Amino acid sequence: MSEQKVSLLSFKEQKALKPKIENIISECLVGEMQNAALDFIAYIKSLKMTPRWSNRNAWVVNYKGRGVCKIYVWDNGWFIRPSFNYDYEDELMAFLVENKLEEIMWANIYHCQACGKSPATCMQKSKMILGKEFKGVCSCVLFQFHNANVNAIECVKKLIDYRRHSIANIVAQVES
Repeated sequence: MSEQKVSLLSFKEQKALKPKIENIISECLVGEMQNAALDFIAYIKSLKMTPRWSNRNAWVVNYKGRGVCKIYVWDNGWFIRPSFNYDYEDELMAFLVENKLEEIMWANIYHCQACGKSPATCMQKSKMILGKEFKGVCSCVLFQFHNANVNAIECVKKLIDYRRHSIANIVAQVES
């Protein structure tokens, strides 16, 4: 009898194991996709953050107790969802423009796929994002990077740096 892949275990079984993200990446991804995902995890860890198992094949990354991103892995695919609490303030948009990240962000806009709010509403409404209009943008998640290439990962790293800086400022204000 062959050993079952950890990525195929049920939620309950994974919850008991709390598998490391590197193990699931190595199990589910191959080639450049695997290398990109493992390099991204190494980057996260270099910032003294650790992906924490949160759901079946899903991990959250926090900084000072606040969300930075979520990472999901499955057979032949993965994605990164930056955590901005659905709050994409003017400062973030200015940061994206200043860093010339509009094209990458536009390519990674998340279109609603039956979210928890109102998919019918999401599908009908239009949203202006970085000067370009998009229809069907999810009310819950604005950006999600699927099978990110090198340019997209560099963009996500900048978003993570921006988010960490924002969190540090929030924490400093609360502590003072």
